[in-house]
Amino acid sequence: MWILYLILGLGLLFAALLTVPVDVLWSIERGEQSRSTARVTWLWGLVGRDMRRRKKKPEAAAPKKRRRRLRPVVAVLRTRGFASVLLRFLRDLLGQLRVRYLTLDAQIGLADPFETGLLFSIMGPATVYLGAVPATTISIRPGFETGDFRGRFGGDVRVVPATLVWPCMRFLLSGATLRALVVGIRAWRR
Repeated sequence: MWILYLILGLGLLFAALLTVPVDVLWSIERGEQSRSTARVTWLWGLVGRDMRRRKKKPEAAAPKKRRRRLRPVVAVLRTRGFASVLLRFLRDLLGQLRVRYLTLDAQIGLADPFETGLLFSIMGPATVYLGAVPATTISIRPGFETGDFRGRFGGDVRVVPATLVWPCMRFLLSGATLRALVVGIRAWRR
C-alpha cells in the first residue's frame, strides 16, 4: 500500500512542479561591439541557467556524415491535414506565452540620408502603434549621419508548463500527426 502512496505523492509533486512558471529573459545589443545574453529561470528566479554557446573541443578528422535529404520533411508537411494541425498547435503555444516586457531602442541609418528618411517615414508611424501595446517600450530613431544600425532589444516572457500539456497532447495524438509520422518514417527509409 505504501508503494501506491509513494507513486501518488510523486505524481502530485510532479504536477505541482509543472504549475511553477518558467521565465525566459534575453537581451541583444548592437553597437561598436555586439553582445547577446539569454537566461532561463524557474521557481520565481531561484533556479536559473545562462544560455551561452559552449565551445566545442576540436575533434580529430570525423567521418563524413551522409547528408539528409529534405524529402521526409516535405512528405510530412504535405500529409493531409497536418499543416492545419501544426498551425493550430503553434497558435496554441504562442497563446500560452505571457509577455512581461519588450524593449526596443534602436538607431537606424542607411548609407544615403535620403534612403534613411524614406525608411523612417514608414517605420516612424508604426512605432506609435507598437508602443501602445502594454508592457512594450519602443524607440526607433533615424541615424542620418552614422549610416549603421545600433540598438538594444530585450524582453521577458513567462510560461507555465502545465498550460502546455493540453496543446501538446492534442497535437501529438491527432490523426494528422500520426499519419505524418508514418509518412515521414517511410520517406526517411527510402
